[in-house]
Amino acid sequence: MIIVCSLALQWVLLQLFPIPPLLEVFESWNEPGRLAALRRVSAGVYSEKRFMIEGWNVHALAVAFPAGGGVAGVKVLHAGIRPYAETQASLMYGLRLGKSVMAAAGFGLNSGKAAAELGTVWETGQRCRIGMQCGMGASGAEYGGVSVTFGAPGPVEIELAAGKAAGQAVSGRAQVLYRPVDRLLIVGGYAAGPLFPYVGVGWMAGWWKMGVVGRWHPYLGISPGILIGWNGKRRD
Repeated sequence: MIIVCSLALQWVLLQLFPIPPLLEVFESWNEPGRLAALRRVSAGVYSEKRFMIEGWNVHALAVAFPAGGGVAGVKVLHAGIRPYAETQASLMYGLRLGKSVMAAAGFGLNSGKAAAELGTVWETGQRCRIGMQCGMGASGAEYGGVSVTFGAPGPVEIELAAGKAAGQAVSGRAQVLYRPVDRLLIVGGYAAGPLFPYVGVGWMAGWWKMGVVGRWHPYLGISPGILIGWNGKRRD
């Protein structure tokens, strides 16, 4: 029974992309190459009560700041239920490679083991980009994924993504981001493998950004989360 529960919990954690993209600084969780697009000092924290289950939490921290000709970043994620909780921490650096290509690399620890990740983003047009990312550990490749994002008519952005972790089934997500005004962002979509719908709202007040998000599962219930972030002055 314990083994079954452990595998089930790990499977649910792996299939859900960890941080909804309501704050720019968290975009590097889903597309590492997007780190190079940040042009200002940014920081954010995220906390989620996974399915309202006692002791099952997700906590994350992300920081990005211009450094040299690129952008440096730090990200930390702690998720799960003891004794199955996992902690990931990495240092990242992103660069623009010409006008249309961005890339970022990160090195750190995943549950006490050395890990690395690499991501690229290719801006194929004014409102379209393709992202590719992979993760590696001491035993070799652990994760690979691809995403396609394109702008629809009006202030709408649509993203389709798929990924596969070693030893796991293919997972994916489809989401829509809608920005009716500059200070408000609405996101909704599905993370598949299994299927979890989610919706969130983010807004900005001065240099501060805040957001709330909820995911839902027909048997496990709702997972409420909150994000708080800060952006400094933009670097030209």
